[in-house]
Amino acid sequence: MVNVNIGLKEEARKELADELSKILADTYSLYLKVQGFHWNLKGRSFATMHKVFQDIYEGVAETVDEVAERIQILGFKAPATFSEFAKLTQIAEEKEVPSIDEMLKILLADIEKIVVSSRKVISKADEVDDVVTADLLTGSLKEYEKTSWMIRSTL
Repeated sequence: MVNVNIGLKEEARKELADELSKILADTYSLYLKVQGFHWNLKGRSFATMHKVFQDIYEGVAETVDEVAERIQILGFKAPATFSEFAKLTQIAEEKEVPSIDEMLKILLADIEKIVVSSRKVISKADEVDDVVTADLLTGSLKEYEKTSWMIRSTL
């Protein structure tokens, strides 16, 4: 492995990469869940919610890539398998297809878990002066909070 000299100590980079790996697993798990809801939803609000879920998962997909790349930039391997994600994520799989309202409640709870985790990692990044990681997560946090507000407003 080539030395990584970006002004952050290896211990700090490793700790951030480990935390970002959890965020990545949560984000990828959320992506899969939202896409599954998009594919399987039924009901009067189908047309509207089909588009809403598509917008959400497309935004989440961008975050997945950015977080994985940041882990690599910090000098570590990004998790990239379902088994790795399953060990790291706090987002539960859905075995059934819930109603649209239940889908929204589930998504809201999952997004809020990622929001809380992201805030903790932002604080850690700030402690070691990793402004890039903090900025990356702040940007995704802004989108997650906006999505949360829209879901709460819908419910």
